[in-house]
Amino acid sequence: MDELGLQGPDRCSQYIAAGCSQLRFLEVLKVRGMTDLTGLREFARLEFLRLYGLARVREVPSLAHHRGLLRLEVGMMRALEGISPLLDAPNLEELQLMEWVNVTPVDIDRMRSYPSLRAFNCGR
Repeated sequence: MDELGLQGPDRCSQYIAAGCSQLRFLEVLKVRGMTDLTGLREFARLEFLRLYGLARVREVPSLAHHRGLLRLEVGMMRALEGISPLLDAPNLEELQLMEWVNVTPVDIDRMRSYPSLRAFNCGR
């Protein structure tokens, strides 16, 4: 499987992706009760990742091993303390932050000096 979208209130949907290590496209939208994204480490072949409406997620894992990740979209994750671990993706080209994402001064410095980042959007 190359693409997977998980959406909605079903807590079980967070387990559907287990074992799908070949994914290139993953979006996780408004999955109620989801608090842990450490499973993202399994998807090192991702090229696109969208995380949206995960209000209970407080931290995210490093994406340092996601060499193919080119586009990252993050939104409505108010409990998240910062996005620095997501910025560990070494070849990220596009970053979009949508609605209520906490960004720290360290995150801003990292975005400014990010060598491969060519597009940044913030807002809706």
